[in-house]
Amino acid sequence: MRIRLFAIIILALGLFVPVFGRNVGRNTLIGPGVFNLDGSLLKNFYFLESKYLQFRFEAFNALNHPNWGNPSVNITNANSFGTIGGTRGNMRQLQLALKLVF
Repeated sequence: MRIRLFAIIILALGLFVPVFGRNVGRNTLIGPGVFNLDGSLLKNFYFLESKYLQFRFEAFNALNHPNWGNPSVNITNANSFGTIGGTRGNMRQLQLALKLVF
């Protein structure tokens, strides 16, 4: 732990020192969590036995919750290291659709 922290400080200062364990394991850095709620409502209007009109309402990210992106891990730029520069995913999207099934 101390060797890795020391290596990060050395690299952040722009000095190169050979260190042990340069490979970082999987899931070492953890970013903010993701919360997303999607939903849909539909209604079928039958006008013949095998033919109907389907009305659909769909909502993606229905609560419009911001999902923050991962922090910057670029150690060469001290101003942006560790900062979150935006969001991942899209804002709320709503759509209506009519579908004729025959």
